[in-house]
Amino acid sequence: MDNKNVSACDIEPCRLLSLAETYINDCLENERLPNLAGLCRRLGMSVEAFGQLPEQYREQVARIRDALEDEALNSSKPAALLGSYLKKRLGYGDEDEPRDDSLTVIFDHNSERDSE
Repeated sequence: MDNKNVSACDIEPCRLLSLAETYINDCLENERLPNLAGLCRRLGMSVEAFGQLPEQYREQVARIRDALEDEALNSSKPAALLGSYLKKRLGYGDEDEPRDDSLTVIFDHNSERDSE
């Protein structure tokens, strides 16, 4: 069976892990970062559909996300790129939470104490 374009709905849950592992290994051999969008493309489904797989796939989906997270965190990609990827695709952070991008630096320094 050619697993280059297989729908996850057409396979057994345990086979999903095997297909994900093959995808990750293919990426690493070609010096590419394995990612959720690429895996979903290989499976022939959208990222949204992957996230909505039936309950029977829950453990496999969690393990695949963990593997993709591990590969991302151990890659040499820039932190800004990884942060965005981890938030958007792997669910890090809360998108509904208000963001405060301001930076406050408090520098508590007493020059009189330095001379003591």
